[in-house]
Amino acid sequence: MIEGIFEKLDALYAAGKPDEIEQFLVATIKSFELNEETHKGEFISVLNELAGFYRGVSRYTEAAELFLRALQLLEVAGLATSPAFATVLMNLAGLYRLTGQLAETITLFLRAKELLENADNRDDYAYASVLNNLSLAYQGTGELDLAFRLASDALTLLRTGSGAVADAARDMTHEIATALNNLAAIDIQRGKYDEAEPLIAEALDLYNNMPEENVHHAAALSTWATVLFAKRDLDGARDAFTRSLALTYKFFGRNIEYAQVERNLSAVYETLGDMTNAKRHLASGYETIKGILGDAHERVSEYKISLLRLESKS
Repeated sequence: MIEGIFEKLDALYAAGKPDEIEQFLVATIKSFELNEETHKGEFISVLNELAGFYRGVSRYTEAAELFLRALQLLEVAGLATSPAFATVLMNLAGLYRLTGQLAETITLFLRAKELLENADNRDDYAYASVLNNLSLAYQGTGELDLAFRLASDALTLLRTGSGAVADAARDMTHEIATALNNLAAIDIQRGKYDEAEPLIAEALDLYNNMPEENVHHAAALSTWATVLFAKRDLDGARDAFTRSLALTYKFFGRNIEYAQVERNLSAVYETLGDMTNAKRHLASGYETIKGILGDAHERVSEYKISLLRLESKS
């Protein structure tokens, strides 16, 4: 049964149908509940999938509730030290990272890492994933050397691992691309654009050769656009950010990453001297992030200040 569920999900994601994804997952959960099958592992997997979808479209409260419910069910089933529990912990930690709760993020990722190590799962796809995600969290705290080391370890594991991680790497090359993008992003933060360029170029080559469009391709395009912007290739940066924006919308709608790409596009247009488009994209980003985080959030205030600055130039 679970294989059919995931086949259907893959098809809906590939088609870029977020409304149908939600409807399908909600209906599947209700079916489990009506049949009193909420104790089954398949039910927990679907809860985790819907939570991940809600996280992707920036519906964070709903996502957190579902992740916590999945963790509770795993604990009741005696699986609180299992790799499955670690995986849901990682997903919840990823949500906290997106909402800026970095201390909680790192605590959960470290707990998941410990669970995987205790289960002797160092040579596993999930372990590479937790290293990548910890790297992202440490980027947020400014610990860039540690972040780079973790991302490098993840990439090495994916390239040279055996067993489960090797099987996953063959079937899920997006994880290698994610690690490459992660390393490139860290180099950008360190001002090492020349070192970032070949890393992100390799990541994009992987995405471009995938049989179907991948949800993480948009992030890599944004990283590439940032490199181009730093090299003053403004047309290239604009085009890459524009494609990233379209892919983000296709898979997730106007989520928090969509707002950030809009802000980046605004900066490119401002540098090009096109103030009309600069204001248009920043206004879109501001309205998007305000709708997600609320007027009082610090990040929303940053967008508002930037928009007021642009408007004062006209």
